[in-house]
Amino acid sequence: MRPLKTPWLSSTLITLCLIVHLSTFSQGKPAPTISDYPIDGWVKQLELNKSEDVYTTLVEIAKKLLWTDSLITNNVIKELRQRGAKDSHRYNAQLAALQAFIIMHRSEVREADKIRLWLDKMMEEAYLENDPALLHSAQWIYGSMMYTSQDLEYAYAYASQAVESYELPNKYGSLHYNSIIYGEILYHTRDYRKCIEYSLKGIPNMPEEDKVNIFLKGKCLNTIGQAYYQLGIPDSAMYYYQQSLSKFSEKVHPIWVAINYCFIGQLNFDRGRLQEAKKELHFSFSQTINQENTIAGRAAVWLARIHLKEKQLDSADYYLEQSIILLNSLWPKRLLQEKNYLQDAYFTWAEYHQARNQSDSVFHYLKQYTRLHDSLERVAVLSGNKIAKLRIASEQNHYAVQTLMINKRATEQKRNWMVVGISLLLITLVILLDREKKLARYQQQLAAAQKEALEMEAITARQQLDQFTRNLVEKTSLLEQVEKKLKENQQLQEQEKMLEQLTSQTILTEEDWLRFKRLFDKMNPSFFTNLKEKAEDISVAEQRMAALIHLKLTSRQMAAILGISVDSVHKNRQRLRQRLQQPADVNLGDYLKRLS
Repeated sequence: MRPLKTPWLSSTLITLCLIVHLSTFSQGKPAPTISDYPIDGWVKQLELNKSEDVYTTLVEIAKKLLWTDSLITNNVIKELRQRGAKDSHRYNAQLAALQAFIIMHRSEVREADKIRLWLDKMMEEAYLENDPALLHSAQWIYGSMMYTSQDLEYAYAYASQAVESYELPNKYGSLHYNSIIYGEILYHTRDYRKCIEYSLKGIPNMPEEDKVNIFLKGKCLNTIGQAYYQLGIPDSAMYYYQQSLSKFSEKVHPIWVAINYCFIGQLNFDRGRLQEAKKELHFSFSQTINQENTIAGRAAVWLARIHLKEKQLDSADYYLEQSIILLNSLWPKRLLQEKNYLQDAYFTWAEYHQARNQSDSVFHYLKQYTRLHDSLERVAVLSGNKIAKLRIASEQNHYAVQTLMINKRATEQKRNWMVVGISLLLITLVILLDREKKLARYQQQLAAAQKEALEMEAITARQQLDQFTRNLVEKTSLLEQVEKKLKENQQLQEQEKMLEQLTSQTILTEEDWLRFKRLFDKMNPSFFTNLKEKAEDISVAEQRMAALIHLKLTSRQMAAILGISVDSVHKNRQRLRQRLQQPADVNLGDYLKRLS
């Protein structure tokens, strides 16, 4: 579908603007001055204007200012603002719309942000006026201008509010084209079923005795055909393409005849009717080249596909070159539909190079296709999200209108309730903030207490482990002293036997070991776990030896604690070193310390 590249504020706007443009430059008249404009008459017209006549009035004024010097235009609008009713929301809404309209049509590149500033001002004034008919007109102006600027999200949000929510196209006769334009917007936002629904709604309201209506009806039928094609219903698509074609003649509308043949040719290609498709696409290409490059580029892509099927690679190469040149010759801000055509061209290029067995070129164009395709899909997703948000905002604005009506009847009461509500809200916020602060303070205190408890537990465990170790060492020392004393005094055989029984007992009993291990784990939580990771088959005896080495006990102390000889301690140390695969030059105590 050809995107609109001209404003759609009314059916007569295009014709009138062109007439003014051509007559001004063809007749060579001197540039007008501010005194040449009926400013007082415009002020009176805008002040007394009915809501349903807003379009017509704005078009009449805009067509006289559109091709005037920008300085004079700005001065005219300034005079309109100064002489008019400054406190009238209706008047100010129309001036804002006029300002947006002139900015849009004076700029080669659509300055959507600047346009939206004035359109937002228009909406604000329309809401304050609290007139549903004026609000409807304002919403439709916003939507149609955004569509002209190809800002589809805003176009959809405001046009849908105007057409769907108020359902006023039939009520206001000057706006009976809304459904058709809204159908085009829906097509570009991929809502094809609603596109068909609203496009069909607009057709019965268009009497065919008007040539402009015949043109728009044919264009609308083409849109419906494209929507059916996107839905995968080719028979219905072909029917509406044929209906659209019947509205145009080659003498009056040769471009639109060619456009329809392009889409009909694509359908015949899909059906395998290559010769029919080739004839139709070639006609479309020859008629639109250098006039409607979007369609010419698309026709060239499908002609290339036909020649690829017929193994005519040179002809396919020609049409593909033409498609890239034509689609890249479009204005810098390429439209979404044109990007869709360009991705088709890239994919066909890949098929062409595949037919020539040129794998590098196939990869290059598939990469180009994938990048553009992913970009378009990402835009579609983001647009959907943005549309949803704008619809919500639009619904909120509609609700605001109803609120404004209540405000006029009970302003003081509303203000009082607002004060109460704000006060309650502030009190609630203060309570919530205070509760949050108390909760945060409690959590900090709890964390500090837990940290202090853990630190105390660690200190206690260290003290208990040290005390336990000292007791074992003292017990060992005591036995050594008794042994020494008995030997010095040369005790009787019975006493010597008792000493032998005492020293042969395991000083570190199983119960002692479990208690020792619990205390040791508190001080070194990961020691035994890391030790087992280094040596999965390490024995309990080796674990005990490792723990005593970690505590830096002497070999004699370890021998006494474990109830073995000093030589056995040395052997156990050596076995532990081998188990841990540590060379002799590595200090075993330092190594074990790193495991804790």
